[in-house]
Amino acid sequence: MKINNLSLNKSLPYTFTVQKKSVEPKDTVEISFSALSETDSVNKKDISPGEIPSDNIDFCFDQHTSNPLSVAGHVSGGTTGTISRLPLSPEIEFKSFIKSSRTDTKRYLQDDYKLVDPKGDAYLIGELDQVPRKLIKALYEFTCKNKDNVEDVKEDFTIGHKKPIKTDALANKIIEIIQEHPEIEPKMGEEHKWSPEAQKYLYYGFWDRLKDFVKGDYKEFPAPLLLRSKFFLLLACGYTNRYMVTGKEGELEKKLLSCPDGSLQIHDVFRESYILNKGDIYLTLLTAENTLAKNPYKKDRDEDPLQKKLSYIRNDSKPLGDKYGGWYHFFGAALYGLLRSGFTSKSVVITEAFGSLFLEGPDRQETLINVAGADFGNKLKKMLKNEQWKNVLTGTDDRNYMDLSEFTSQTDR
Repeated sequence: MKINNLSLNKSLPYTFTVQKKSVEPKDTVEISFSALSETDSVNKKDISPGEIPSDNIDFCFDQHTSNPLSVAGHVSGGTTGTISRLPLSPEIEFKSFIKSSRTDTKRYLQDDYKLVDPKGDAYLIGELDQVPRKLIKALYEFTCKNKDNVEDVKEDFTIGHKKPIKTDALANKIIEIIQEHPEIEPKMGEEHKWSPEAQKYLYYGFWDRLKDFVKGDYKEFPAPLLLRSKFFLLLACGYTNRYMVTGKEGELEKKLLSCPDGSLQIHDVFRESYILNKGDIYLTLLTAENTLAKNPYKKDRDEDPLQKKLSYIRNDSKPLGDKYGGWYHFFGAALYGLLRSGFTSKSVVITEAFGSLFLEGPDRQETLINVAGADFGNKLKKMLKNEQWKNVLTGTDDRNYMDLSEFTSQTDR
């Protein structure tokens, strides 16, 4: 038998199949059809796409859900029953996230640990499109500030030129920490990646957003993402604390805040995060990075309670009030070094330092900390691969990894 009538009050953007069984024995309705064109001016269109093993019926889809791409309906006539909301195809749902990100006034923040997050990926792409404009604005403001209000560096402060962290010794200290917790076995961990929908979108998404920009539907000129990894883009922009949440950040911060002011060293933060993340080295470094860099542009962050717990890890002539910079740069670079080759990771951190030169001015000490972080991450990767953490350390193995001896005056460190 033929379906008498299939009515739609809204054109659907994709092909789907629905199978509905009524309460009557052996009474089955199968519907399969292609979407109407979105440009079709006809709001209702009757089609007869299939056959059913029952009497003639009318099948009607009625749009009455809050989501314009979801549909619900009912069967009437020779059979009875209702059809529940139909799920969106992943690709259509992802594109709806892309559009909603343009009007959402709230910045995206993951509510918990998600290795795959299509909605977050869509919102991230929209936020990355804003980066070129923000960089140009920041560069302009920096240029005007230096031109109109030139400030000399204080004579009592000199930026260090000597690397403050000995990475071999720090690796030994980490092995010691791992061996102090034999109940936990270290592992590499799994990197956050683009969702399958986002991976497909990266191939054509630039042109899709460019079309909307030309039409005036999108205010940002799209950034060509060049199929770069999600991890690289987030780390470069400082967005890991919103799009790569581990769910352990709050617990780590609570642990660190219980320590005396100025007492925390790099291995202390690593230890607490390592225990919370049950030996997952990737999440250990990421949790530390997210906790330390949760608000990098806060103007008065030198007064932040957590910042006061940190020791000063820069090799400068005089400690500064803001300690966060050196810390989250180190953990971020270590995270990148853990996941990428030594050459790639060190090249990236040096490139990052070149960009900072234009936006913030020269800071060799920050560059040295970045390079040390990347080197430390590479050593952690080698340690895991070769299971060096199982080796017994002797009393002659150096574990004193901080070297702040460049200047004779090391007070208040």
